[in-house]
Amino acid sequence: MKKTKKIILVTVLILALLGGLGGGGYAIWRSHNTDIIEVYPVSNLMTEYWGDTSTVSGQITSGKVQEIHMREGLIDHIAVEEGQSVKKGDVLLVYDTTSFELTLQADEARIGVMENNIKKANDDIARYRSLAPAEWAPQPTEETIDHGPLSFNSVIDVGTPSQPEASYDMLFRCQRGARVTKEFLQWLRSSGLTAEFQLYEEDTMYGSFIVDGTLLPEPEEKEIDVPDEDESKDDSKPDDSSDSSTPDSSSESESSSESSSEPESSESESSEPEPSPEPESDPSEEDTGIEQPGSSVGAGPRFVQNKKEKVMVEPIDEDWDLMEGLEFTGDGISVDFSVLKHAYGQLVTCTPMMYERYEVIYHDNMPANPGENYMYTKKELAEMILERQKQIVSMQLDLRELNLQYEKDKLISKTGEVTAEIDGVVSAIGDPAKLVANDVLLSVKGAESYSMTAFVSESSLKDVQPGETFSVFAYESGMSFTATVSEIETTPVEGYYAWGPGNPNSSFYPVHASVDDPDVQLTIGEYCEVTLPQSNEGGGGLFLPRYMIRKDDSGSYVMKRDENERLKKQYVRTGRMLWGDYYEIMAGLSVEDEIAFPYGKTVREGAETKHADYPSY
Repeated sequence: MKKTKKIILVTVLILALLGGLGGGGYAIWRSHNTDIIEVYPVSNLMTEYWGDTSTVSGQITSGKVQEIHMREGLIDHIAVEEGQSVKKGDVLLVYDTTSFELTLQADEARIGVMENNIKKANDDIARYRSLAPAEWAPQPTEETIDHGPLSFNSVIDVGTPSQPEASYDMLFRCQRGARVTKEFLQWLRSSGLTAEFQLYEEDTMYGSFIVDGTLLPEPEEKEIDVPDEDESKDDSKPDDSSDSSTPDSSSESESSSESSSEPESSESESSEPEPSPEPESDPSEEDTGIEQPGSSVGAGPRFVQNKKEKVMVEPIDEDWDLMEGLEFTGDGISVDFSVLKHAYGQLVTCTPMMYERYEVIYHDNMPANPGENYMYTKKELAEMILERQKQIVSMQLDLRELNLQYEKDKLISKTGEVTAEIDGVVSAIGDPAKLVANDVLLSVKGAESYSMTAFVSESSLKDVQPGETFSVFAYESGMSFTATVSEIETTPVEGYYAWGPGNPNSSFYPVHASVDDPDVQLTIGEYCEVTLPQSNEGGGGLFLPRYMIRKDDSGSYVMKRDENERLKKQYVRTGRMLWGDYYEIMAGLSVEDEIAFPYGKTVREGAETKHADYPSY
């Protein structure tokens, strides 16, 4: 029993030891296989707002002066006198209704031009927003090309493999003694390809032969002398007729030969030879030195009649020694034409270049036709968009004023009457004969102060309270003045009426203010630039790119390095959006912190971190 207990105890101890080793091994493995996440200082990733104020548009909505300007159309008569008191609705002057139709046509034309300008500005904004900023431009890369070890061709024949990376169809590197076969040159001609034969001495190139197959000499047709087939037969051979002779004739010939060899000299010597009859001469068979048909062999010199025949002659009829007649000098190649027999193509010399096996090529990776992409930075695009938005605001206000004027003019066209809009006194009347379009024709001065309306985004309303002071610049009058906020409407207006750091998706609210200076002279309806009071909250502001901020059900967060140099999820409170790409960090993060980016599966809470200055993306 004791022995059994001992065995059980030992087994438990062994299992515990193995378990400990296994757990420890797993922990060691995990510690060595967990990715270490780079974190970067917030100060290197953030941007600060480049402006200290927020500017919105405004308009002078009421005041103590009504001005009537010269318009198209004939004036029938002016119904008031200078210094006369008038009430709102009193007739001030009367136009000729017939000629005033021209005024309505001019109003319609101005409205059409303004609408077209607004459309163009909106198209520009859409184009700017579609452009890729300079920060997104593809980064240049470099590529190393291995041209392989230097090797040479001693004989270039049909089927000889060429070197890679050829500038032409084929490339052959050659040293002294290299030979190009005539078969290769003929094949190059028939294929119409181009070959480059680089000329080397050891590992240095001095030049090349560039041979264009289409320029190689073609076979030529030439006339040569060819013997006549009938006359060129060998007369020493027996005729075909001898083959048909009988054996008897053969033996007779032999016996005749034997009998002629017997001694008959006395008889032959005593008898004179009979003269052989001369054949009649034929004019066509004069002694031309040419053997005539039927003449006996050995009768005299024998000439054969030749005839001309056209044949194709191949001009490339021998191999080409590439280095024949060439000498390498310190700065190129010299040619000894007394040695050079023939060469093909064009000899191109170069500054002696040593062979480089590895070549580094740089790629800018830019698309072939980027258009306006990558031309502007994010900030520049944002400024361009804001500038167009300012123009649109001004043009929208102009368009609204033109439409109001058009509606007034339609009423005037019925009766021709222009009425007073305020209670007051006629302060000035001009001479229509001496005025031009848009000059002030008639003024009515009232007792009420000027007021204006500014259009403020929802995110900026926190900086605007009744009693706050606006700084205002009036475009038409060229006057700068201050105005005190009197009322903030709770119903937003349609359209985009502000520029600056406001979120473009915000609503805009009318804010009414009274002009502080009683002596400033303004015009009802003119447009203004209104500078809002600046909040002290957040100073210049800490802005992070929006792609560095993640969201979950609990809110916005970043992955921050904690005091143990581990990652943790840090929730932040965001505020304004700047240029459409940066969120203001109101709380939860400071410039001394370090955060991780980009995010991935390895970027998780508890991950080990290491410091880096900037991301490598």
